[in-house]
Amino acid sequence: MKPIFAHIATLGPLGYLVAPGTLATLVTLPCMYLVRSYLIGWHYLLFLSIFLLCALYVINRALEFFKDYQDPSQVVLDEVLGDRKS
Repeated sequence: MKPIFAHIATLGPLGYLVAPGTLATLVTLPCMYLVRSYLIGWHYLLFLSIFLLCALYVINRALEFFKDYQDPSQVVLDEVLGDRKS
């Protein structure tokens, strides 16, 4: 059974589909557009900072599960971190 951190880092089944990074980007863009629409100024920066710290923690914990890979393609949460609408 996979730990919860692995489920979050792979965005559920999304990390196991064909072209997981591209799919993660396609899912993330509308979500970040909505977040950016409702949060402005320092609220948006605070959200991004908290999200970044939480995502880095989750990715580090998930890498314990994927220890056989140096950069596992299943982990797509890093793709979500890179996709932001300015």
